[in-house]
Amino acid sequence: MQKQENNILPEYQTLPPDSIAPEYPSLPDEYLQSKQPVEKGVPEHSESRKRKVMRILCMLAACVLLGCGVYGTEADQTKIPAQTTEEVQVPDENGENRDGRENDHVQSVTTEPEIDVAIAEMSEPIEEQYPLEGGILYYKIYNETHLVNPTADAWERILEEGELSIEQLLAGEVITLPQPETPEGFAFLGWAAHFSGDKDTYPKWSLLTESFTAEDALRIQPDEEGNRSVDIHAVWNSQDPAAWQMIMVLDANGGTMEGQPSQMYNALTPKYSGGTVYLCGYPTPEREGYHFAGWYLTTDEGDIRVETLPASRFFAQKGGEPDYNVPLELHLMAGWEKTEEKGN
Repeated sequence: MQKQENNILPEYQTLPPDSIAPEYPSLPDEYLQSKQPVEKGVPEHSESRKRKVMRILCMLAACVLLGCGVYGTEADQTKIPAQTTEEVQVPDENGENRDGRENDHVQSVTTEPEIDVAIAEMSEPIEEQYPLEGGILYYKIYNETHLVNPTADAWERILEEGELSIEQLLAGEVITLPQPETPEGFAFLGWAAHFSGDKDTYPKWSLLTESFTAEDALRIQPDEEGNRSVDIHAVWNSQDPAAWQMIMVLDANGGTMEGQPSQMYNALTPKYSGGTVYLCGYPTPEREGYHFAGWYLTTDEGDIRVETLPASRFFAQKGGEPDYNVPLELHLMAGWEKTEEKGN
């Protein structure tokens, strides 16, 4: 394979400083797994015999009052997901990738300082709905492309923003989504809407086609005043074989995607290193007798369900920063839940 020296980030960074956005900011803390060290306990000071007796009596009294329910009921127990070591598998055993490319631009990785992926909780899917009882819906529609004008916000171009009352939505009004201008070499996959909700709500991202309706608004958790807000982002990927490569393999894991057991994509977006991959924009796998439960990525914290991926995740780490000269081929595995048979 011919090296892509003319299509990688270093050339992109050589553009005049005023023609591109500043360095893409780090992800919010809510997208990162906590890795704070746990402090060891400090030994207690010795107690007098009298104090020890009093403390034991107090503990026994509390136990009696609570019905000895020290550990609570089974429903109160916290479920801790199993953890596995991170292993992002890249090349096949024969030394080539699934599309036959050589491995000179692909490198496997076992650990990283931080996992900069947007994470959904590892729980059963819960599609929460919140009744429409008045209030205002605020919305913003992002084009997810950069501008030539250096004075503009190059990373977050807003195509449209506004508000609509819940009464208008209930009366049948909708937010008509615009048709964005497609940058050369890219394909428009649709609109990804971010729905708020409880931490167990899944999915938090869904693909829209032509409009946003009252049915969509049901999935947005209102604030104390009854108002709701939604961010809608254009979803892109690259169709140019000569473009900068961000290879993503989606493995149907026993199912099929468009008739195949897996599919490979160049997930590059028009924002390059500042882009975000919205997985809801890609085909949903199918498997007879099962319900698709999301895409999973293997990390140090175990197999985590992801809905978005930052561009930096597709590159190896060097000195705690992404090395855009060393792309990684990301493999995501479909998760499945067996559907209940009729009559049970």
